Amino acid sequence: MGLIGSEPVAPEQIVPQIERPTEAVLFDQWGRTHALDLATHVGRTVQGPTLLLLSSTVSRRQASIWHEDGAWILRDLGSANGTFVDEKAIETVALHDGARVRFGAIGFYFFADITGISIAEVAGDIGTTIIRAPSESEAFRATLDFIPPPLRDVVVEVHQPAGGGGGVVSFDGVQVQVTLAQLELLALLVERMRAEADEPAETCGFVSVDELLGKLSFESSDANENNVRQLVRRVRRLLSKSELGEMIESRPGRGYRLRVRPDRPAGTARR
Repeated sequence: MGLIGSEPVAPEQIVPQIERPTEAVLFDQWGRTHALDLATHVGRTVQGPTLLLLSSTVSRRQASIWHEDGAWILRDLGSANGTFVDEKAIETVALHDGARVRFGAIGFYFFADITGISIAEVAGDIGTTIIRAPSESEAFRATLDFIPPPLRDVVVEVHQPAGGGGGVVSFDGVQVQVTLAQLELLALLVERMRAEADEPAETCGFVSVDELLGKLSFESSDANENNVRQLVRRVRRLLSKSELGEMIESRPGRGYRLRVRPDRPAGTARR
């Protein structure tokens, strides 16, 4: 499940105006954390410590979040489109770590204490990671920009049997059995990262959704972005089960890439 509802949302529509940030945060789909005050208002036009959400699906006074007796409480303020926790409409509820919180069509994940937390694939189809900043003031500022982890070198081998129908992808000797579409996805991401190995680490290796739709073998003849997301999600699960960690990154507007620099096995010539 994604973080965001049916309405497209841009990062600029989420505007934190927090006075005394705590360690509690809301995590958005771009990998940013938004610190909460001890009492925070949520809506389109509210005053005081506020998380402004500039969306037609959010009411002027949408909700309030506050800390009380060791718990974080969320209350809907009679909003038009509702406030949801784990996809259930709420009036007043105590939040738990990892709760999916949605205001109208804008969604987040809640964490009571971001200190030292590293969260991989919190958003499922987004696959970003929160990394704590080196200083406390940076870690708990109202908006913590996403800091991608450094790309590490991994020996990657892609094996497709002559008969087709899938294959095996090996990461540093760990072999993962994949279907044809999964193999095509990983092979394309590997080759793109290899081709752009000399590009800046922040921007190299991305493959757009449109390119994936044009090159991958989907069962449906009218495959769309949702089919790409589902395919990526299945591959992430396979890699996670093989204890390879979060290997695929997604970024709005750019597409998907590997989070590693794929080396070839020793003795293999570059094309």
